[in-house]
Amino acid sequence: MDKKNEDGESLLGRALPRRRLIQGSLAGGAAIATPFLHPPIAAAASKSGAAPDLHFDAADPEFKKAIGELRAALGDDHVQLGAADLLPFHDPYYHDREQQFVPSAVLVPGSVEEIREILKVANRHGIPLWTSSTGRNLGYGGGAPRVSGTLVLNLRRMNRGLEINEESGYAVVEPGVSFFDLYEALGKQTDHRWWMSVPDIGWGSVIGNTLDHGRGYTPFGEHAETQCGMEVVLANGDIVRTGMGAMDDNPAWHLNPRGFGPRVDTLFMQSNFGIVTKMGVWLMPRPEIYLPGNIDIKHDGDLAALIDVVRPLMINRTIHNYPIIGNILGYASFVSTRDQWYQGKDPIPEAVLQRISDETGIGRWSMRFALYGMEGVVNAHLAEITRAVQTIPGATITTRRYRGDIPHGEIHPMDKTQAGIPGMEIMSLTKWYGGEGGHLGFSPITPLVGKDVAEQTKLARAIAEKHGHDYLCGIILAPRSATHVCEFIFDVNDRDLTRRAYEASRELIVETAKRGYGEYRAHLDMMDLVADQYGFNDHAARRLNETLKDALDPNGILSPGKQGIWPRSLRPRRA
Repeated sequence: MDKKNEDGESLLGRALPRRRLIQGSLAGGAAIATPFLHPPIAAAASKSGAAPDLHFDAADPEFKKAIGELRAALGDDHVQLGAADLLPFHDPYYHDREQQFVPSAVLVPGSVEEIREILKVANRHGIPLWTSSTGRNLGYGGGAPRVSGTLVLNLRRMNRGLEINEESGYAVVEPGVSFFDLYEALGKQTDHRWWMSVPDIGWGSVIGNTLDHGRGYTPFGEHAETQCGMEVVLANGDIVRTGMGAMDDNPAWHLNPRGFGPRVDTLFMQSNFGIVTKMGVWLMPRPEIYLPGNIDIKHDGDLAALIDVVRPLMINRTIHNYPIIGNILGYASFVSTRDQWYQGKDPIPEAVLQRISDETGIGRWSMRFALYGMEGVVNAHLAEITRAVQTIPGATITTRRYRGDIPHGEIHPMDKTQAGIPGMEIMSLTKWYGGEGGHLGFSPITPLVGKDVAEQTKLARAIAEKHGHDYLCGIILAPRSATHVCEFIFDVNDRDLTRRAYEASRELIVETAKRGYGEYRAHLDMMDLVADQYGFNDHAARRLNETLKDALDPNGILSPGKQGIWPRSLRPRRA
């Protein structure tokens, strides 16, 4: 039903009009159309798998009129058009970052009501918005929009921690709340009697990370599963609360994830169907004992054996958390730079990899894990893990032991992430090649089965090295699946090395899909390519997403192209 504002005006406004055809394609040569869009730089870009360069025309009179209305709604300070204001919303690592994925303005609302005002203007004028929380999704495009010239709707001012419930162990946050912010609030209110789960980089948004299927490393590390209860603003300005929140003043909103009828929370993850403005997050009670450790294997070829030893321990929850297995270069990049080991421009050869392992004492693969709970239970689980690991020749296990109530400053930096303490240490790996470090993530998922994991690592290494890159990898384990995070590291001022990282990632997307594995998140440049790999029943999942997009956002104003979901007016005509 078409909602009306207080003046009786339609909030749906008008759909993005087809008043300028552009040639080129999101999927190989079809014509598409939308207002104010300039042609892609080269239609051939889509044939290589690269995203076409679409531009929203900020010089259009309709755009200027809309900016005036937005200034009236938000105030001049929160409608930003200056070059310095826009720069943080470029992709800092993209090889063509000055020309592609570039916004024309940044809108910074401070409340749900201001978001609704923005949506009124965007619907009325047919102007697309790209939503970001804190805009720090580096390695996947940062806060940049998929369509250049789009207005970025950044939610960093909505940074309140709305509630910390010590009785039931949850927090309620807005999208501008970072992991650092929540950690600080938990320390002040609970003296860290409740622990949170954090990803490797702590400056990002708790909500933003969850919506992009982000991961942490505590037993609560599957963030999409430990959120409970959202508030969402739809494209027409309507406000929806999910689960028990659909009932007025229901005290179980953030305690039980389901209400009456379908659970819709996941529709707003990795999508462009609405703007999440509040979310509940479950917390972990502080354990009596926290015991982090590492399992190191000497030989590259023993990875499959390690996976098959660990899998049953994950399934029966002997290993409590979400471990990560890093290869030798993944670990070496934390503590050194490439030129300390090798001066050549080609990928680091096998003999040097072995020398790095021998000299650092780090295995060719090293698994970081942790146990939590009562001391007797932790000891019993550690004994079971040790017995299992001893079946792998040459494998070693080392652990550290902390009381749960130890001051967090006394926890070793390498053990903080698994204790829910946010940090930025992992960014040191971007200095591997020297210069101005950047990174690009390629992250497919395979079964947690030795042969599957080993085959994927061999494929990724071969393609990375084919394109002149070292193979740095961290494999995040769940009880039944493995997420292979292949990090392409580069000096962003070396445009050739940077470009080759994107070329390698595109090739990996296609070659990995041929083996039946799909990526779980993707850079802006590759969202369409990744979506195209999910082809069951003539891309039935994509057609379902497009149906939902047309129903929930008929004007196509919210984040066009995110995760390969395009509004009708920009949708390629596929054969």
